[in-house]
Amino acid sequence: MTRHSQDYRGILNKYRRLPCVKDGRAQAAHHQSLLAQPPEEAVRTELNTSWLQSIRRYILATFTLHLLWEILQLPLYTIWTAEPRAKQAFAVLHCTIGDVMIASLTLLIALALFGRAEWPSVGSKLVWLTTMVLGAGYTVYSEWLNVNVRGTWAYAPSMPTVPVIGTGLAPLLQWLIVPTLVLWIATARRPWRGDAPD
Repeated sequence: MTRHSQDYRGILNKYRRLPCVKDGRAQAAHHQSLLAQPPEEAVRTELNTSWLQSIRRYILATFTLHLLWEILQLPLYTIWTAEPRAKQAFAVLHCTIGDVMIASLTLLIALALFGRAEWPSVGSKLVWLTTMVLGAGYTVYSEWLNVNVRGTWAYAPSMPTVPVIGTGLAPLLQWLIVPTLVLWIATARRPWRGDAPD
Protein backbone atom coordinates (compact mmCIF):
# COMPACT_ATOMS: atom_id res chain seq x y z
CA MET A 1 0.00 0.00 0.00
CA THR A 2 1.42 3.39 -0.96
CA ARG A 3 1.67 6.36 1.39
CA HIS A 4 -0.98 8.22 -0.64
CA SER A 5 -3.38 5.30 -0.25
CA GLN A 6 -2.84 5.36 3.51
CA ASP A 7 -3.54 9.11 3.53
CA TYR A 8 -6.79 8.55 1.65
CA ARG A 9 -7.85 5.70 3.92
CA GLY A 10 -7.25 7.81 7.03
CA ILE A 11 -9.30 10.67 5.60
CA LEU A 12 -12.08 8.36 4.46
CA ASN A 13 -12.24 6.61 7.83
CA LYS A 14 -12.54 9.97 9.57
CA TYR A 15 -15.27 10.98 7.15
CA ARG A 16 -17.28 7.81 7.79
CA ARG A 17 -17.48 8.74 11.48
CA LEU A 18 -18.95 12.20 10.84
CA PRO A 19 -22.50 12.51 12.24
CA CYS A 20 -23.70 14.45 9.20
CA VAL A 21 -23.05 11.51 6.86
CA LYS A 22 -26.37 9.77 6.62
CA ASP A 23 -26.95 9.05 2.95
CA GLY A 24 -24.77 6.24 1.59
CA ARG A 25 -24.88 7.62 -1.95
CA ALA A 26 -23.66 11.03 -0.82
CA GLN A 27 -20.91 9.33 1.16
CA ALA A 28 -19.86 7.24 -1.85
CA ALA A 29 -19.85 10.29 -4.11
CA HIS A 30 -17.71 12.19 -1.61
CA HIS A 31 -15.30 9.25 -1.35
CA GLN A 32 -14.95 9.18 -5.13
CA SER A 33 -14.28 12.92 -5.21
CA LEU A 34 -11.59 12.53 -2.53
CA LEU A 35 -9.96 9.66 -4.43
CA ALA A 36 -9.91 11.76 -7.60
CA GLN A 37 -7.99 14.54 -5.83
CA PRO A 38 -4.26 14.71 -5.16
CA PRO A 39 -3.48 13.89 -1.50
CA GLU A 40 -2.83 17.52 -0.59
CA GLU A 41 -6.22 18.56 -1.94
CA ALA A 42 -7.97 15.71 -0.13
CA VAL A 43 -6.36 16.80 3.15
CA ARG A 44 -7.41 20.40 2.47
CA THR A 45 -10.99 19.21 1.88
CA GLU A 46 -10.91 17.35 5.21
CA LEU A 47 -9.58 20.45 7.02
CA ASN A 48 -12.34 22.60 5.52
CA THR A 49 -14.92 20.12 6.82
CA SER A 50 -13.33 20.31 10.28
CA TRP A 51 -13.52 24.13 10.26
CA LEU A 52 -17.14 24.16 9.19
CA GLN A 53 -18.24 21.62 11.77
CA SER A 54 -16.38 23.45 14.54
CA ILE A 55 -17.97 26.78 13.59
CA ARG A 56 -21.45 25.23 13.53
CA ARG A 57 -20.93 23.62 16.93
CA TYR A 58 -19.49 26.91 18.23
CA ILE A 59 -22.60 28.89 17.27
CA LEU A 60 -25.01 26.27 18.64
CA ALA A 61 -23.08 25.87 21.92
CA THR A 62 -22.72 29.66 22.21
CA PHE A 63 -26.47 30.16 21.95
CA THR A 64 -27.27 27.35 24.38
CA LEU A 65 -24.74 28.20 27.10
CA HIS A 66 -25.26 31.97 26.94
CA LEU A 67 -29.04 31.47 27.12
CA LEU A 68 -28.59 29.32 30.21
CA TRP A 69 -26.22 31.86 31.78
CA GLU A 70 -28.56 34.78 31.06
CA ILE A 71 -31.44 32.93 32.72
CA LEU A 72 -29.36 32.04 35.78
CA GLN A 73 -27.95 35.54 36.30
CA LEU A 74 -31.29 37.34 35.85
CA PRO A 75 -31.97 37.55 39.63
CA LEU A 76 -28.76 39.62 39.94
CA TYR A 77 -30.40 42.46 37.96
CA THR A 78 -33.26 44.71 39.06
CA ILE A 79 -35.40 43.48 36.16
CA TRP A 80 -35.96 40.30 38.21
CA THR A 81 -38.21 42.12 40.69
CA ALA A 82 -39.19 45.24 38.76
CA GLU A 83 -40.56 43.84 35.49
CA PRO A 84 -43.15 41.24 34.42
CA ARG A 85 -42.08 37.80 33.18
CA ALA A 86 -42.75 38.66 29.53
CA LYS A 87 -40.30 41.56 29.68
CA GLN A 88 -37.77 39.36 31.47
CA ALA A 89 -38.10 36.70 28.77
CA PHE A 90 -37.61 39.31 26.06
CA ALA A 91 -34.53 40.68 27.86
CA VAL A 92 -33.02 37.19 28.16
CA LEU A 93 -33.60 36.45 24.48
CA HIS A 94 -32.35 39.89 23.41
CA CYS A 95 -29.19 39.54 25.50
CA THR A 96 -28.58 35.98 24.28
CA ILE A 97 -28.77 37.07 20.64
CA GLY A 98 -26.33 39.88 21.46
CA ASP A 99 -24.05 37.34 23.16
CA VAL A 100 -24.06 35.15 20.05
CA MET A 101 -23.16 38.14 17.89
CA ILE A 102 -20.35 39.20 20.23
CA ALA A 103 -19.04 35.63 20.52
CA SER A 104 -19.10 35.15 16.75
CA LEU A 105 -17.28 38.43 16.12
CA THR A 106 -14.65 37.74 18.80
CA LEU A 107 -13.98 34.30 17.30
CA LEU A 108 -13.75 35.80 13.81
CA ILE A 109 -11.22 38.38 15.01
CA ALA A 110 -9.25 35.74 16.92
CA LEU A 111 -9.14 33.47 13.86
CA ALA A 112 -8.16 36.36 11.59
CA LEU A 113 -5.30 37.29 13.92
CA PHE A 114 -4.06 33.92 15.13
CA GLY A 115 -5.95 31.16 13.31
CA ARG A 116 -4.05 28.66 11.22
CA ALA A 117 -5.21 26.56 8.30
CA GLU A 118 -5.14 23.51 10.56
CA TRP A 119 -7.41 25.07 13.20
CA PRO A 120 -8.98 23.65 15.32
CA SER A 121 -6.34 20.90 15.39
CA VAL A 122 -3.50 23.42 15.68
CA GLY A 123 -3.33 26.92 17.15
CA SER A 124 -6.34 26.70 19.45
CA LYS A 125 -4.74 28.28 22.55
CA LEU A 126 -4.14 31.74 21.06
CA VAL A 127 -7.60 31.71 19.46
CA TRP A 128 -9.14 30.83 22.83
CA LEU A 129 -7.21 33.49 24.76
CA THR A 130 -8.01 36.18 22.20
CA THR A 131 -11.69 35.24 22.11
CA MET A 132 -11.86 35.38 25.90
CA VAL A 133 -9.97 38.68 26.25
CA LEU A 134 -12.05 40.40 23.55
CA GLY A 135 -15.31 39.13 25.05
CA ALA A 136 -14.36 40.14 28.60
CA GLY A 137 -13.07 43.52 27.41
CA TYR A 138 -16.28 44.25 25.56
CA THR A 139 -18.29 43.18 28.61
CA VAL A 140 -16.49 45.62 30.91
CA TYR A 141 -17.18 48.43 28.43
CA SER A 142 -20.80 47.41 27.78
CA GLU A 143 -21.66 46.99 31.45
CA TRP A 144 -20.13 50.38 32.27
CA LEU A 145 -21.99 52.04 29.39
CA ASN A 146 -25.37 50.42 30.10
CA VAL A 147 -25.29 50.56 33.90
CA ASN A 148 -23.44 53.81 34.64
CA VAL A 149 -23.99 56.00 31.57
CA ARG A 150 -27.25 55.03 29.88
CA GLY A 151 -29.04 53.35 32.78
CA THR A 152 -30.37 50.67 30.42
CA TRP A 153 -30.21 48.11 33.21
CA ALA A 154 -29.18 48.06 36.85
CA TYR A 155 -27.63 45.58 39.24
CA ALA A 156 -29.59 44.20 42.16
CA PRO A 157 -27.90 44.51 45.57
CA SER A 158 -27.06 40.80 45.33
CA MET A 159 -24.78 41.34 42.28
CA PRO A 160 -21.13 41.16 43.33
CA THR A 161 -19.02 43.72 41.51
CA VAL A 162 -15.34 43.92 40.63
CA PRO A 163 -13.58 46.56 42.76
CA VAL A 164 -12.43 49.75 41.04
CA ILE A 165 -14.19 49.11 37.69
CA GLY A 166 -17.58 48.27 39.22
CA THR A 167 -18.46 45.65 36.59
CA GLY A 168 -20.80 42.91 37.72
CA LEU A 169 -18.92 39.71 38.48
CA ALA A 170 -21.54 37.46 36.86
CA PRO A 171 -21.32 38.99 33.36
CA LEU A 172 -17.53 39.14 33.57
CA LEU A 173 -17.30 35.47 34.56
CA GLN A 174 -19.75 34.70 31.76
CA TRP A 175 -17.19 35.87 29.20
CA LEU A 176 -14.39 33.88 30.79
CA ILE A 177 -16.23 30.61 31.41
CA VAL A 178 -18.70 30.33 28.52
CA PRO A 179 -16.19 30.90 25.66
CA THR A 180 -13.89 28.32 27.23
CA LEU A 181 -16.65 25.72 27.43
CA VAL A 182 -17.94 26.61 23.97
CA LEU A 183 -14.54 26.21 22.32
CA TRP A 184 -14.04 22.93 24.16
CA ILE A 185 -17.37 21.67 22.82
CA ALA A 186 -16.86 23.08 19.32
CA THR A 187 -13.34 21.77 18.78
CA ALA A 188 -13.46 18.66 21.00
CA ARG A 189 -10.19 19.93 22.51
CA ARG A 190 -9.36 21.70 25.74
CA PRO A 191 -8.49 25.15 24.37
CA TRP A 192 -6.10 26.03 27.20
CA ARG A 193 -3.89 23.05 26.32
CA GLY A 194 -2.94 24.49 22.95
CA ASP A 195 -1.70 21.89 20.50
CA ALA A 196 -1.17 19.18 23.12
CA PRO A 197 -3.33 16.12 22.39
CA ASP A 198 -6.26 15.55 24.76
